[in-house]
Amino acid sequence: MNYSRIILFYLASFFWFSCANKVSTEDMAEAPAMETDALLAQEFTANDLDPGQLDVFEIRARQKIKDLLNYTAIISDPDLDKAMRKQAMDMSLQCFISNNAPMSSLTEPRGTIARKYYRKLYQSEGPKVETQAEEVRITNKLQYSDEGGYRGKLTFMLITKITLADSVVSSRSEREVTFWVKKIPKAFGDDNRRVWEVLIGEMRTTE
Repeated sequence: MNYSRIILFYLASFFWFSCANKVSTEDMAEAPAMETDALLAQEFTANDLDPGQLDVFEIRARQKIKDLLNYTAIISDPDLDKAMRKQAMDMSLQCFISNNAPMSSLTEPRGTIARKYYRKLYQSEGPKVETQAEEVRITNKLQYSDEGGYRGKLTFMLITKITLADSVVSSRSEREVTFWVKKIPKAFGDDNRRVWEVLIGEMRTTE
């Protein structure tokens, strides 16, 4: 994996979203990129979202998972610049609804919170972790919640490759993610607005 290209791409694409504002080639088959961006640009500050707009945010949710895993690879790579790894950690945390969002992993099967997990990964000096999401699918479509905003669920198969001193350990496990579309404050120059954003609420192993 060419991390330098990944890093340049994600740092450059940080303008509109706390994570990436790109749609993968696979997702583009579901919604043309120009149409997707136009819908979001028009509805950033709308009071409510209609079914078509929610479909667009579900595409963003699937992409956000892939982006988060790429950040994880950057954070865990001890050969990369420390400041760059710190930036990737900050961007990872901004993918979540809260720094205290619950999550579990292979190394934290009993569960932890996002802040602790990514800080521990950042402070470690290896091993390098490469992750990939496959079979990303929406299991519960976005629905309005009395808690404010829209809530949905998705699952994906997490492919993990950990590089040790003399071997590579691979694993495959399923994750379930609760995700939200909520309004959050964002600054646009001197103007502050509340805009819709996709945020991860919880990430759990299902096995």
